[in-house]
Amino acid sequence: MLLVYEDMPLSEVVEENVELIPVLERFGITLGLSDRTAGQICAMKGIDAGFFLSVVNNFLNPDYFPEKQLKTSGIGVIADYLLRTEKYYMEYQLPNIEAHLGRLINGCPSSQALGLLRILLSSFRESLSRAVEYDTREWLPYCASLSAGGKSNVADAPRYDDSAYVEGINILHEMKGVMVRHLSGDYDRNLCYAVIFSISSMEKDISMHHRIRDRILYPLVASLTDKRG
Repeated sequence: MLLVYEDMPLSEVVEENVELIPVLERFGITLGLSDRTAGQICAMKGIDAGFFLSVVNNFLNPDYFPEKQLKTSGIGVIADYLLRTEKYYMEYQLPNIEAHLGRLINGCPSSQALGLLRILLSSFRESLSRAVEYDTREWLPYCASLSAGGKSNVADAPRYDDSAYVEGINILHEMKGVMVRHLSGDYDRNLCYAVIFSISSMEKDISMHHRIRDRILYPLVASLTDKRG
């Protein structure tokens, strides 16, 4: 199991795991990493190194879940990261998949599998938009208010709902299955691979997002709400 530590050059990690790039961007870290270590880059950016490494290692290793380390980061840090993550999904990752898939479909309009992918992607956008809208409007602002010392009780708390995320993860998995099992015809192979890699990366990303949201943030908020109620 690969684990990233503060004294490791971050560039070496990214070179071997380029799917980390979207995660880094949500922390404000862009390419041009030089030979700086993860700890040095976090210090330059004013990032909590412990939280950063917890997120990165959780992304690289689905079976690795640093629950204790994440909980010590605090509700405010976690909620802020999740908000930035959801904004990145809507502004960059989802439009990227839509653009590539649109070009793929236009190149092979008679493919039934590609037609199904268009329908599934529309369903995915709807579920993701619903999840992000709820988080942005209700859930994460409520979390941030608790972090800032606001008072609340169980009656004030918005209902926790993860159904849209679970639905979105399942749709992305189904899209991969359609491409692997049923795609045929004269389509652009390179474009096809770009689409399936993008879908796979987003599925992994949202799964990590959901684990942090469901297994860390929600229990922390529930515990704090109970204590203040």
